[in-house]
Amino acid sequence: MKNFLITAACGALLLSSCTDPKAQQKALTDEILKTHDKVMDDAGKAQYAKMKLDTLLQRKPELKTDGTPITTELTVADSTMEEWMQKFDPEFKGKSTEEVITYLSAQKKQLSEIDSRLQAANGKAAQFINQHR
Repeated sequence: MKNFLITAACGALLLSSCTDPKAQQKALTDEILKTHDKVMDDAGKAQYAKMKLDTLLQRKPELKTDGTPITTELTVADSTMEEWMQKFDPEFKGKSTEEVITYLSAQKKQLSEIDSRLQAANGKAAQFINQHR
């Protein structure tokens, strides 16, 4: 999370120093792609954690009350990422550079929120699994 915040701060500084809108658009696109790759890794971890959690809950049914909400959180976080990917539109035909920058900024914010959600769900799952092995 620290690295992400540092990257975001550096990116914001970079963007604020961009006077060329096309350079700003390129910088935003690059940041989104970099964040996308990180979030995809987190989504993979969420799927793996869900499998481990499902196995644990099958072996220890008495943990279902506490474990099922975590499984749901993992599923929702992962689904949110899939939904974002389906809705993301990399084609900017007919849009002004300003409109593209506004769109990309909003997408970057959404992706950051998804990343936070996945990290939180993964953290809860890891803690629960480690606690109840």
